Amino acid sequence: MDRRRATLSTATHAAACYSESPGYSTRRANYLRMISLDDRSFAMRTAIALCAAILGLAMVGARPSAAARTVPPEAVSVPPAVTVRHGPTDRPRIALTFDDNYQLPQAFETLRILKREHVPATMFVIGHYEDLGPDLTKQLAKDGFEIGDHTRSHADCTTLSWRALKIEIGNGTRTFSAATGGATAPLFRPPGGYTDEFVARAAAAQGFRYVVLWDIDPKDWKGTPAAAIRAIVLSQAHNGAIVLLHMAAPHTAEALPGIISGLRDKGYELVTVTDLLKGSRRFVDVDPATADGKTILRMVDAGYVEPVDADYFGSADPVSRAQLARAAVSAAGLTPASPSEQGPVDYQAVAAAAGLLGAPPSGASGDAPIDRLQLAQVLARMARTKGYGPTGDDSGGSATTTAPATGDLTDVPDYARADVALAVSLGLVRPKSPTRFGVFALPERRSLSTILSRFQDLPAVGPSTLRPPPNGAAPATSETTVGEATLPSGRDEGRWHSLAIWPAGVLIIGGLLVTLRLRAVASRRSRRGSRRHTGDPRREHT
Repeated sequence: MDRRRATLSTATHAAACYSESPGYSTRRANYLRMISLDDRSFAMRTAIALCAAILGLAMVGARPSAAARTVPPEAVSVPPAVTVRHGPTDRPRIALTFDDNYQLPQAFETLRILKREHVPATMFVIGHYEDLGPDLTKQLAKDGFEIGDHTRSHADCTTLSWRALKIEIGNGTRTFSAATGGATAPLFRPPGGYTDEFVARAAAAQGFRYVVLWDIDPKDWKGTPAAAIRAIVLSQAHNGAIVLLHMAAPHTAEALPGIISGLRDKGYELVTVTDLLKGSRRFVDVDPATADGKTILRMVDAGYVEPVDADYFGSADPVSRAQLARAAVSAAGLTPASPSEQGPVDYQAVAAAAGLLGAPPSGASGDAPIDRLQLAQVLARMARTKGYGPTGDDSGGSATTTAPATGDLTDVPDYARADVALAVSLGLVRPKSPTRFGVFALPERRSLSTILSRFQDLPAVGPSTLRPPPNGAAPATSETTVGEATLPSGRDEGRWHSLAIWPAGVLIIGGLLVTLRLRAVASRRSRRGSRRHTGDPRREHT
């Protein structure tokens, strides 16, 4: 017992001496600072973990609502883009396609090999990666590769709302064109191949004609060895195949020379996706074996309509005001005799001077789409150049045909009833239903070709009953304009715009930080009190 008391007395004396030592205050301050930092670090780590948890719940549970994945009014009449996994199988052709462009050294090596081997490949670019690698974007344009779209951020398109899809789809090609001024192809590849009809409609609304998937995938992005990549592609090769590769995959560049030489040794021609889909056709999107295809080619050859470019006619594209003006002037035989001597023909001015086309709406351009009501009005005026006119027509010409009543077509405004009646009676255009003409629907270019073919086959029955406006002014009949349709209301704009969980998350995190702060203060006070009663050598000297 005496020995134990002596030991405690010695410890107490040592503690007192320690507390009175010159460096004690500094050591104590450093220790308390360390405790404070530990508390703060714990609070910060906890807050970050909760943020990550809330973010994860948001990503999992924030799929767009059914309303957000409803096709908006302005896109209902637009058919979905065609989804393809391969091209025609009647010719030994294969398309090598490449996604992504963010690992620059590997991507540049891939491009170098393709250029050296003269392979016309198709690249699907991501807008975000193009911003990160502008030199690679310029190299793609310089080497003349075909460019398709692969979204803005490589998002799963099947989880996005219509508004979010409008942001994602087309951003890659828009970014490329803005950076290089180069042309792009109307080809869209959804990341991961995740697509559905809603995505295909959104792609079509953004001007894309094809959703391009694939039927040969060596999964090079997983780090598959070069020999395995080469073996998979060569063993699965077939006519019309579309091969999925990645510009920046670890071993793709190494595998390419063997893939290229192996396919060529097998007799395959390497082409772009556009050339693969086009095959022996004149235009990718026109099948010459169908009635519509024959009509389109006939109208192109007659000069009534122009294709979008050498590869695409633009069958499903809406008809623009400038295109309708050209078609009306050409079909009515009003083209100036020597356009080459006068420079390019201003078809809109010629059409307006002849009374075929009304004055453009304020601020409207030649690229503005026309609706079915506008088309019917122009068709009626074109018919009057062949002597047709409804009973009671005040144009000065004799009536040669009686148009059916349009009273049943409830969506036709009074000022356009005579024109719609004439166009319908001649079979140039048909109502959508017995009670609806479909005035605001947007006619497609293939439909315009069919209508022009009907007009061309319509015989002239007399002198023109169409009176040009005085002094070249536009016709007095007003024309409706196609306004910008309003997107569905609400806050559901995709993954990040409709999360009611965020306000609750902020409150939870704020409350947690306050609680942890109070806990840290209470913990320090508790430590100080315990040291005063335990003989802790670090206790405060009194």
